[in-house]
Amino acid sequence: MATAIVGFITLLGGTWARLAAWTEQRSIKAKFQDEIGLAERRIAFLGSWVKAQEGVCTPERFEQVKQESARELDALRSKLTEFMQQADERKDKVNAGKSVRRMFLLFLPHNLGGWICHLVFYGLVLFVLLVALQPPTVDPATGKMETWGEWLQIQLFLNIMFAIPILLVRGLAIRYYRKRD
Repeated sequence: MATAIVGFITLLGGTWARLAAWTEQRSIKAKFQDEIGLAERRIAFLGSWVKAQEGVCTPERFEQVKQESARELDALRSKLTEFMQQADERKDKVNAGKSVRRMFLLFLPHNLGGWICHLVFYGLVLFVLLVALQPPTVDPATGKMETWGEWLQIQLFLNIMFAIPILLVRGLAIRYYRKRD
């Protein structure tokens, strides 16, 4: 039963993380496409405007038209540069989220080996957490309570003993994720 609950939590966490990253990427791409489309239309308009004004304007007025168009193109370039920097910052935030998802295996496995590794990983982590939350106990034979020092030694030993399998299973789960059968 506990394994099923852990598997369900893993599934929900992985689905939620993947959905959040997908919507963020989609939002960035949509805004980028909108900005690029607007810039392309503006550049085309300014180009045709300068060509149209060339034949009907006086040379002094035509110089003003070219300078105004150059200023607008510079403003457009700076706006696009600023937008691209903001998009890069948002991508960095999304990528930072990926490292947290990898650390806690909050992604959906693609194959049976990945699912098995996820379940074993969360089972071991759950076991270690349950053991770590146990207070010092009373020895039934002697009736004496463990000291906090003894309890801490047991906790350290168990955590070190289970850390290696947890890290190995985590690494194996990431390897299975990269294979994508």
